[in-house]
Amino acid sequence: MLFRLASVVRHACLVALACAALPACAAHGPRTIYTSNGPVRGVTVTGSGKVSGKPDVARTTVGVETRATTAEEAVGDVNARMARVITALKQAGVAEADLRSSSVSLNFERNPEPPRPYEPAPAAAASKAAPASPPPAPLPPTGFYVATNNVEVTVRDLNRAGQVLSAATSAGANQMFGIRFELEDPSALLATARQKAVADARARAEKLAQLAGVKLGSAVSITELEGGSPGPMPAFAMMRSDAANVAPVERGELTVSASVQIVYALEH
Repeated sequence: MLFRLASVVRHACLVALACAALPACAAHGPRTIYTSNGPVRGVTVTGSGKVSGKPDVARTTVGVETRATTAEEAVGDVNARMARVITALKQAGVAEADLRSSSVSLNFERNPEPPRPYEPAPAAAASKAAPASPPPAPLPPTGFYVATNNVEVTVRDLNRAGQVLSAATSAGANQMFGIRFELEDPSALLATARQKAVADARARAEKLAQLAGVKLGSAVSITELEGGSPGPMPAFAMMRSDAANVAPVERGELTVSASVQIVYALEH
């Protein structure tokens, strides 16, 4: 009876020691991945890939601003000048589908009011004060009306981007809000960036498995991280033109990136 009790106590102690050692082992050992077939020991890595390409489309916004004493005059003037700008853009090679009105506005700007003249304090009232005169009526505000009309322009022939901008300003555009270069369809570059990201993740996992003295198995899960679409970028190669009045425009290159997180199984 005493021998059986001692065996039970010894077994309980061994189980308690094993449970206490589990967190330490888990902290230094490979990650355990649970699948439909049961737990799989694995390693999690991330990989990234980048690909550069030349933009194939440019977008800019040009506009006209006019000022007049009446709203009708301001609107009529801005409409007439914008019509001339749109005609010039079409003649420069911009398709009608690549012209889109982005904003139209009309507001009244008041002239600053002159400072009021100094008025001394009234003298001491006599025995019988004279009736106070009514205050003067306020003057109507003076100012002018400001009308604007802006159009977004898409240029598909980048060699003519400078000529398009110059055509707009020559026709009467007096506002321009930058120029950005984009990729109409970045899917091909994005596919290459993904391939590089997966290869980078595989190389990292193989290096870790080699350092740990284990064999790298197949991929258990793959997650694509956010990002990848190229944003508007400044240019680095200036477009050349023999015309002195053509705006110099730089196109440069765009970078498409991709990032993935992959879990690989480990084999002993």
